[in-house]
Amino acid sequence: FFAGVGLFSDLKIRASWGVLGNQEIGNYPFSSLVETGRRVYAFGGQIATGAALIETGNPKIKWETTTQRDIGLELSLLKGRFTLLADYYEKKSSDILVRVPIPQAGGSLNPPFVNAGEVENKGFELALGYQQRIRDFHFSINGNISTVQNVVLSLADSEPILGGFGLSDGPLTKTEPGYPIGSFFLYKMEGLFQTQEEIDASPFQSDDTRPGDVKFADLNDDGVIDDEDRAHLGNPFPELIYGINTAFEFKNFDLSLLFQGVKGNDVYFLYGNFAYETQSRGFNAYRDILDSWSPGNTDATIPKVSVDDRNGNRRPSTRFLEDGSYMRLRNVTLGYDFSNLLKNTKVASRLRVYLSVQNALTFTSYPGLDPEIQANTNDTQGFNVSSDLAVGIDWGTVPAPRTFIAGVNLDF
Repeated sequence: FFAGVGLFSDLKIRASWGVLGNQEIGNYPFSSLVETGRRVYAFGGQIATGAALIETGNPKIKWETTTQRDIGLELSLLKGRFTLLADYYEKKSSDILVRVPIPQAGGSLNPPFVNAGEVENKGFELALGYQQRIRDFHFSINGNISTVQNVVLSLADSEPILGGFGLSDGPLTKTEPGYPIGSFFLYKMEGLFQTQEEIDASPFQSDDTRPGDVKFADLNDDGVIDDEDRAHLGNPFPELIYGINTAFEFKNFDLSLLFQGVKGNDVYFLYGNFAYETQSRGFNAYRDILDSWSPGNTDATIPKVSVDDRNGNRRPSTRFLEDGSYMRLRNVTLGYDFSNLLKNTKVASRLRVYLSVQNALTFTSYPGLDPEIQANTNDTQGFNVSSDLAVGIDWGTVPAPRTFIAGVNLDF
């Protein structure tokens, strides 16, 4: 019914529903794994080689199921110069496949995969595009924005799943109903103690707490800082994911830029355990430690220099929780077309030379090497539990390299 309206080139409203299965957890998770040859036991003063259970199977395991509903709009205006795609989606995954920790007394190095619960993801996706040609000049710009709200609805009969063990004193994440997967479960840092009088008037932390140590919040108001004062204080999932792609052409020149970024996600700067500590680790520290707390530098945000950390300054807390938002110039490419030089030749029909830079610039306030954090499977006390439980933890990952490329496009 828009056939006679010149403004509209296309208008479509659509809806979809579907169910998908997932079993991408490796082979034979239903069977247990026994290792032989490397297990040594002593019997009657003699060394004997034996076998040991290193991974527990689950014969009742089944597919993970995801049900998704979408409703969307497709719009094209001005003979296709302007385009819009908008979608709202709801995705519910049930019988989630995850490794649930078991007591070490069970004797297995890796716990079994189980169908542990239900997770919901929902949000919006929006894509806009515009292109225009003015004589020898042509340009296009395309942008996309998406949001996601992740929440655990249930964990079946499982207890909350702790994750993100490793270089920190205790788990960093806790997955339980009502919160995102891998939600950061931390103590809350309130600042640094400045005087002994302030320490004496505050909830008890340790007998060795001194001025310059971290002051933690007593969230349950019982007068003691302990595990009961940890809470869900960070979300590894971004509020916004976006990208911008632009392209310009003028006569024989072409230029393209690709920006990509996220906003509103938290990153746990676990590498800060090395970067800002001077305990006997055999590692150097960030130069920022030169601005650590001292009686003459009470405005510092870095705790006092210590060799033993008796106050537990490096415990999992918001001290190391950082804003992981960033915008990255993912690619910039400049090219020139020399095809005019080939008009009278039969060797080739097109010749283009270009220069390209990948990961050219990154705009962020994150203090680590790279705000684009990848999941790490070294999760729960050395167990390969699930990388989904360790999203947004910076283990000192090698940053994305800046790459310079020169190339030639030649068509025959």
